[in-house]
Amino acid sequence: MNFDRRRINGPEATHELIYENSSHVKHLNERSTRKNDELRPVFIKPGLISSASGSTYIECGNTKIACAVYGPKQIKNAPYSSTGKLNVEIKHAPFSSSIRRDPVKELEATHLSSQVTQALLPSLRLENYEKMQIDLFVTIIQDDSLDFGLLANITTAAGTALASSGLEMNGLVVGATVAFKEDEMLLDPSPSEVKYAKAVMTVCTLPALTQIAHIWQAGTLDINQYKQALQITESASRNIHTLIAKTLMNETNA
Repeated sequence: MNFDRRRINGPEATHELIYENSSHVKHLNERSTRKNDELRPVFIKPGLISSASGSTYIECGNTKIACAVYGPKQIKNAPYSSTGKLNVEIKHAPFSSSIRRDPVKELEATHLSSQVTQALLPSLRLENYEKMQIDLFVTIIQDDSLDFGLLANITTAAGTALASSGLEMNGLVVGATVAFKEDEMLLDPSPSEVKYAKAVMTVCTLPALTQIAHIWQAGTLDINQYKQALQITESASRNIHTLIAKTLMNETNA
Protein backbone atom coordinates (compact mmCIF):
# COMPACT_ATOMS: atom_id res chain seq x y z
CA MET A 1 0.00 0.00 0.00
CA ASN A 2 1.30 3.44 -0.94
CA PHE A 3 1.32 6.18 1.68
CA ASP A 4 1.55 9.92 1.20
CA ARG A 5 4.66 10.69 3.27
CA ARG A 6 4.07 14.42 3.01
CA ARG A 7 1.20 14.38 5.49
CA ILE A 8 0.39 12.69 8.75
CA ASN A 9 -2.04 9.84 8.24
CA GLY A 10 -4.46 9.89 11.14
CA PRO A 11 -6.58 6.98 12.34
CA GLU A 12 -9.65 5.96 10.37
CA ALA A 13 -11.98 6.65 13.30
CA THR A 14 -11.85 8.89 16.34
CA HIS A 15 -13.77 8.97 19.60
CA GLU A 16 -14.59 11.95 21.76
CA LEU A 17 -12.97 11.93 25.20
CA ILE A 18 -15.45 11.57 28.04
CA TYR A 19 -14.64 13.24 31.35
CA GLU A 20 -16.47 12.45 34.54
CA ASN A 21 -17.57 15.65 36.25
CA SER A 22 -18.79 16.03 39.78
CA SER A 23 -22.58 16.32 39.66
CA HIS A 24 -22.53 18.31 42.90
CA VAL A 25 -20.12 20.94 41.55
CA LYS A 26 -22.03 21.11 38.26
CA HIS A 27 -25.29 21.60 40.15
CA LEU A 28 -23.82 24.46 42.20
CA ASN A 29 -22.44 26.17 39.10
CA GLU A 30 -25.75 25.96 37.26
CA ARG A 31 -27.77 27.41 40.13
CA SER A 32 -25.22 30.07 41.13
CA THR A 33 -26.77 32.66 38.81
CA ARG A 34 -30.47 32.00 39.43
CA LYS A 35 -32.76 31.01 42.28
CA ASN A 36 -34.49 27.66 42.61
CA ASP A 37 -37.82 29.22 41.60
CA GLU A 38 -36.39 31.27 38.72
CA LEU A 39 -36.77 30.52 35.01
CA ARG A 40 -33.91 30.67 32.55
CA PRO A 41 -34.10 33.55 30.04
CA VAL A 42 -36.55 32.77 27.23
CA PHE A 43 -36.46 34.21 23.71
CA ILE A 44 -39.57 33.88 21.53
CA LYS A 45 -39.93 35.03 17.93
CA PRO A 46 -43.28 34.46 16.15
CA GLY A 47 -43.66 34.61 12.38
CA LEU A 48 -40.42 32.80 11.63
CA ILE A 49 -41.68 31.01 8.49
CA SER A 50 -43.61 33.23 6.09
CA SER A 51 -45.13 30.34 4.12
CA ALA A 52 -46.72 28.78 7.22
CA SER A 53 -50.10 29.71 8.71
CA GLY A 54 -48.27 30.37 11.97
CA SER A 55 -44.76 29.76 13.27
CA THR A 56 -42.51 30.36 16.26
CA TYR A 57 -38.85 30.10 17.19
CA ILE A 58 -37.95 29.68 20.86
CA GLU A 59 -34.70 29.59 22.81
CA CYS A 60 -34.42 28.52 26.43
CA GLY A 61 -30.88 27.98 27.65
CA ASN A 62 -29.18 25.96 24.94
CA THR A 63 -32.45 24.48 23.68
CA LYS A 64 -33.59 25.87 20.32
CA ILE A 65 -36.90 24.87 18.73
CA ALA A 66 -38.77 25.95 15.59
CA CYS A 67 -42.50 25.26 15.08
CA ALA A 68 -44.66 25.72 11.99
CA VAL A 69 -48.44 25.36 11.62
CA TYR A 70 -50.15 24.56 8.31
CA GLY A 71 -53.89 24.47 7.80
CA PRO A 72 -56.63 23.89 8.53
CA LYS A 73 -57.07 21.89 5.36
CA GLN A 74 -59.58 19.29 4.21
CA ILE A 75 -58.68 15.64 4.55
CA LYS A 76 -59.27 13.86 1.26
CA ASN A 77 -60.95 10.44 1.23
CA ALA A 78 -61.38 10.53 5.01
CA PRO A 79 -64.54 9.43 6.83
CA TYR A 80 -66.74 12.21 8.15
CA SER A 81 -65.73 13.59 11.52
CA SER A 82 -67.57 16.22 13.53
CA THR A 83 -64.28 17.57 14.88
CA GLY A 84 -60.97 18.46 13.29
CA LYS A 85 -57.73 16.55 13.69
CA LEU A 86 -54.40 17.79 15.06
CA ASN A 87 -51.34 16.15 13.52
CA VAL A 88 -48.07 16.73 15.41
CA GLU A 89 -44.69 15.71 14.00
CA ILE A 90 -41.48 16.26 15.96
CA LYS A 91 -37.99 15.73 14.59
CA HIS A 92 -34.49 16.35 15.88
CA ALA A 93 -32.06 17.98 13.51
CA PRO A 94 -29.12 15.57 12.91
CA PHE A 95 -26.79 18.09 14.59
CA SER A 96 -29.10 18.89 17.52
CA SER A 97 -27.01 17.00 20.10
CA SER A 98 -23.51 15.59 20.57
CA ILE A 99 -24.76 12.24 19.23
CA ARG A 100 -25.84 12.37 15.60
CA ARG A 101 -29.55 11.57 15.29
CA ASP A 102 -31.40 9.80 12.52
CA PRO A 103 -34.82 11.49 12.13
CA VAL A 104 -36.22 8.40 10.41
CA LYS A 105 -35.50 6.04 13.33
CA GLU A 106 -36.49 8.28 16.23
CA LEU A 107 -38.71 6.63 18.82
CA GLU A 108 -38.24 9.45 21.34
CA ALA A 109 -39.81 11.97 18.96
CA THR A 110 -42.87 9.74 18.50
CA HIS A 111 -43.42 9.61 22.26
CA LEU A 112 -42.94 13.38 22.55
CA SER A 113 -45.43 13.95 19.72
CA SER A 114 -48.05 12.02 21.67
CA GLN A 115 -47.41 14.05 24.83
CA VAL A 116 -47.49 17.38 22.97
CA THR A 117 -50.74 16.42 21.23
CA GLN A 118 -52.40 15.68 24.58
CA ALA A 119 -51.20 19.02 25.94
CA LEU A 120 -52.44 21.05 22.95
CA LEU A 121 -55.85 19.49 22.32
CA PRO A 122 -57.66 21.30 25.20
CA SER A 123 -56.57 24.66 23.75
CA LEU A 124 -58.07 24.15 20.27
CA ARG A 125 -61.73 24.47 19.25
CA LEU A 126 -61.57 21.56 16.85
CA GLU A 127 -65.37 21.28 16.82
CA ASN A 128 -65.34 24.27 14.45
CA TYR A 129 -63.07 22.48 11.96
CA GLU A 130 -65.05 19.37 11.03
CA LYS A 131 -63.33 17.08 8.54
CA MET A 132 -60.27 19.34 8.65
CA GLN A 133 -56.67 18.71 9.68
CA ILE A 134 -54.15 21.04 11.31
CA ASP A 135 -50.50 20.08 10.84
CA LEU A 136 -47.90 21.11 13.39
CA PHE A 137 -44.25 20.47 12.53
CA VAL A 138 -41.60 20.84 15.24
CA THR A 139 -37.86 20.85 14.58
CA ILE A 140 -35.50 20.60 17.54
CA ILE A 141 -32.47 22.54 16.32
CA GLN A 142 -30.46 22.16 19.51
CA ASP A 143 -31.30 19.85 22.38
CA ASP A 144 -30.05 20.75 25.85
CA SER A 145 -32.95 19.16 27.72
CA LEU A 146 -34.25 15.74 28.58
CA ASP A 147 -37.80 14.78 27.60
CA PHE A 148 -39.45 16.72 30.42
CA GLY A 149 -37.78 20.03 29.57
CA LEU A 150 -38.38 19.44 25.88
CA LEU A 151 -42.09 18.84 26.46
CA ALA A 152 -42.43 22.18 28.28
CA ASN A 153 -40.50 24.12 25.63
CA ILE A 154 -42.18 22.42 22.67
CA THR A 155 -45.64 22.95 24.17
CA THR A 156 -44.92 26.64 24.73
CA ALA A 157 -43.53 27.08 21.22
CA ALA A 158 -46.36 25.09 19.62
CA GLY A 159 -49.03 27.00 21.54
CA THR A 160 -47.51 30.29 20.38
CA ALA A 161 -47.38 29.08 16.77
CA LEU A 162 -51.03 28.01 16.91
CA ALA A 163 -52.03 31.38 18.37
CA SER A 164 -50.11 33.25 15.65
CA SER A 165 -51.91 31.22 12.96
CA GLY A 166 -55.28 32.77 13.82
CA LEU A 167 -57.00 29.48 14.66
CA GLU A 168 -59.96 29.50 17.04
CA MET A 169 -58.62 28.61 20.47
CA ASN A 170 -59.80 28.34 24.05
CA GLY A 171 -56.50 29.71 25.30
CA LEU A 172 -52.73 29.61 25.00
CA VAL A 173 -50.95 26.53 26.37
CA VAL A 174 -47.72 27.04 28.32
CA GLY A 175 -45.45 24.38 29.81
CA ALA A 176 -43.21 24.46 32.91
CA THR A 177 -41.06 21.79 34.57
CA VAL A 178 -39.96 21.22 38.16
CA ALA A 179 -37.48 18.71 39.58
CA PHE A 180 -37.15 17.53 43.18
CA LYS A 181 -33.59 16.89 44.31
CA GLU A 182 -33.09 15.97 47.95
CA ASP A 183 -34.94 18.75 49.84
CA GLU A 184 -34.93 21.22 46.95
CA MET A 185 -37.56 22.00 44.33
CA LEU A 186 -35.95 23.34 41.14
CA LEU A 187 -37.94 25.21 38.52
CA ASP A 188 -36.86 24.84 34.89
CA PRO A 189 -34.15 22.27 35.73
CA SER A 190 -31.07 21.68 33.62
CA PRO A 191 -30.37 18.18 32.17
CA SER A 192 -28.00 17.26 35.01
CA GLU A 193 -30.54 18.42 37.59
CA VAL A 194 -33.18 16.22 35.96
CA LYS A 195 -30.76 13.29 35.79
CA TYR A 196 -30.09 13.30 39.53
CA ALA A 197 -33.61 14.26 40.65
CA LYS A 198 -35.81 11.87 42.59
CA ALA A 199 -38.92 13.16 40.80
CA VAL A 200 -39.67 15.40 37.81
CA MET A 201 -42.97 16.87 36.68
CA THR A 202 -43.97 18.91 33.63
CA VAL A 203 -47.26 20.79 33.86
CA CYS A 204 -48.94 22.28 30.78
CA THR A 205 -51.58 24.86 31.63
CA LEU A 206 -53.99 27.37 30.12
CA PRO A 207 -53.09 30.36 32.35
CA ALA A 208 -55.89 32.60 31.05
CA LEU A 209 -58.44 29.99 32.15
CA THR A 210 -56.46 28.72 35.19
CA GLN A 211 -56.84 25.18 33.86
CA ILE A 212 -54.39 22.28 33.60
CA ALA A 213 -54.13 20.78 30.13
CA HIS A 214 -51.63 17.98 30.73
CA ILE A 215 -49.29 16.58 33.40
CA TRP A 216 -46.31 14.29 32.82
CA GLN A 217 -44.57 12.96 35.92
CA ALA A 218 -41.76 10.55 36.78
CA GLY A 219 -40.92 9.61 40.35
CA THR A 220 -42.96 9.76 43.54
CA LEU A 221 -44.19 12.92 45.27
CA ASP A 222 -46.18 13.34 48.45
CA ILE A 223 -49.30 15.50 48.48
CA ASN A 224 -47.48 18.60 49.79
CA GLN A 225 -44.76 18.36 47.14
CA TYR A 226 -47.44 17.87 44.50
CA LYS A 227 -49.24 21.03 45.61
CA GLN A 228 -45.96 22.98 45.66
CA ALA A 229 -45.13 21.78 42.14
CA LEU A 230 -48.52 22.89 40.83
CA GLN A 231 -48.21 26.29 42.50
CA ILE A 232 -44.73 27.07 41.20
CA THR A 233 -45.45 25.85 37.67
CA GLU A 234 -48.71 27.84 37.61
CA SER A 235 -46.86 31.00 38.64
CA ALA A 236 -44.11 30.42 36.06
CA SER A 237 -46.67 29.71 33.34
CA ARG A 238 -48.46 32.99 34.04
CA ASN A 239 -45.19 34.88 33.59
CA ILE A 240 -44.43 33.10 30.32
CA HIS A 241 -48.02 33.64 29.16
CA THR A 242 -47.68 37.39 29.75
CA LEU A 243 -44.43 37.46 27.76
CA ILE A 244 -45.98 35.57 24.83
CA ALA A 245 -49.11 37.74 24.81
CA LYS A 246 -46.99 40.90 24.60
CA THR A 247 -44.82 39.37 21.88
CA LEU A 248 -47.85 38.39 19.78
CA MET A 249 -49.41 41.84 20.19
CA ASN A 250 -46.18 43.53 19.12
CA GLU A 251 -45.94 41.19 16.12
CA THR A 252 -49.53 41.98 15.13
CA ASN A 253 -49.06 45.74 15.45
CA ALA A 254 -45.73 45.73 13.60
